[in-house]
Amino acid sequence: MRGWAAGYHGVVLRTEDGGQHWYQVADEHAGYLLGIHFVDGKRGFVVGADGLNGDGKVDWSSADGLVLETDDGGERWTEVSIGRQPEWWFGVHSPDGGRTLLISSEQPVYLRSDDRGQTWSLNRLP
Repeated sequence: MRGWAAGYHGVVLRTEDGGQHWYQVADEHAGYLLGIHFVDGKRGFVVGADGLNGDGKVDWSSADGLVLETDDGGERWTEVSIGRQPEWWFGVHSPDGGRTLLISSEQPVYLRSDDRGQTWSLNRLP
């Protein structure tokens, strides 16, 4: 059974045997990754915060939200353009197999895509 975990310094881990063994598949981002979701065997999203400041150093006090996407089963991750968002993203979910994507925040806002992640809108909760 395949599983995923994500964490500090942009680390993404994968297991193929239900958690008996874990393999690091990514660490190219300085982000603090807090949520991960795959819509199928190849396409997935990981969310959190990007702690890099303009000098290339980690500064969590000014971190922006970070969304990464893969289309090759987690081997390579690319940043999704969502504009500058000061929120830290905590979870990502798709209720319908990847067409609609929802990303939650610690604030009363969330990101939503209705076109498989091509475009995103920032929405406020009441």
